[in-house]
Amino acid sequence: MSKNYLESHDTFLQHCLEGRYNVKDDDGRLIEKKGSYNKELVKRAVHLIRDPFDNIVSRFHLHYDYLVEMNQTDQLGAYPRSREGFRKFCSDE
Repeated sequence: MSKNYLESHDTFLQHCLEGRYNVKDDDGRLIEKKGSYNKELVKRAVHLIRDPFDNIVSRFHLHYDYLVEMNQTDQLGAYPRSREGFRKFCSDE
């Protein structure tokens, strides 16, 4: 298994407690901030289990959206949002 997917108990807890929220600045514009919750506030958790195939499809869509956002048109041609693009994405990963 790739080390990219392994975390220690401490780093897992740290990431679980992190979040983003929006606040208004002095001019009334929304700005995004990052913060952490106190672990004492957590009373219970829900563990969701997804079909692994759904996770792969989600990663493909996330990668595609990233390429659009970064305007990487050469890569968009290699991985079009289609069945063929998805299969190529999987075979290249």
